[in-house]
Amino acid sequence: GTYLTQVRQLRRFAQEAAQAFPVSVREIAFIQHGENTTFRLTDKRNERYLLRIHRPGYHTAHSRP
Repeated sequence: GTYLTQVRQLRRFAQEAAQAFPVSVREIAFIQHGENTTFRLTDKRNERYLLRIHRPGYHTAHSRP
């Protein structure tokens, strides 16, 4: 798909992934899409978190030093 389509799909994935953590997300802001895709999550207390999504197989237990 196109760059924008990929970012939109990954944003939906980020919204789903954020539900696995004890954070009440108020906003998800796109930062960058390349080797990884990153989003800034801001919770209802204005705490900020970084969510990084990498492609399958990019970082595995076998590829780390």
